[in-house]
Amino acid sequence: STPGRIGLIIMIASGGVVIGGYLYRRLAHLPISRVFAVIFLAIGIGYIGLGVAPDYRVGLPFAIIAQFGNGLAIPALIAWALTKYSIENRGRGMGIWGGCFFVGQFLSPLAVSLVGLFTAGFMQTVIVVGGLCIVVAAIAAMMRSEPLAVAGQRR
Repeated sequence: STPGRIGLIIMIASGGVVIGGYLYRRLAHLPISRVFAVIFLAIGIGYIGLGVAPDYRVGLPFAIIAQFGNGLAIPALIAWALTKYSIENRGRGMGIWGGCFFVGQFLSPLAVSLVGLFTAGFMQTVIVVGGLCIVVAAIAAMMRSEPLAVAGQRR
């Protein structure tokens, strides 16, 4: 209802990013496909919960869950991407990764708008995107991969 209250609620939800980033180190020993499964599952549950929440009090815990997934995603994606480069080229790899990240941020609203063409409104679009994340989580859970620490040691 007020900018201060809205800012406080956003700040609380954004705490999920910090928690996810901090807890990533506890998942880093897992195969990257499993880490991605956890990431997409958290984002999917969060988005679906946000989409069906009747108000911010119900939606806030789901926002925290979605942000937790986002907090896991950043270090996981960076670590995964950099294992693809030799130590001499990791700076270049990080530059490419950063560029792709910001292109993704630019394209995200366009992608959500495209999904929105097939739904009855924004909240239904959020639910559909959450459902797609759950599907991706299931696919990732079925894939085989190595832990990043092992993959990174080969280079």
